[in-house]
Amino acid sequence: MCENGVNYTQIKIAFHQLIEMNELLEKNISQWKNIADLIGSEHLSRCVEDSKEKMTEAKNSLKEAFVEVSHLSTHHHENEVIISKV
Repeated sequence: MCENGVNYTQIKIAFHQLIEMNELLEKNISQWKNIADLIGSEHLSRCVEDSKEKMTEAKNSLKEAFVEVSHLSTHHHENEVIISKV
């Protein structure tokens, strides 16, 4: 449903997809962190670990944005959309 030209359902789905993609990236970067540790470069390991921490921050921000969009859609009387893993 659109409110002032904004489709909250589509926005919620988009944020949900971004969160899921970020979780996949976190798993992937963890694997690369293990490889970086095996290589023995402390600098490389720190860089990869820093990337992982930033991904976690990004995921948390996306989750906050999802909650806010859900709140806004409820405020604008849009039907609630529940997204669950299949």
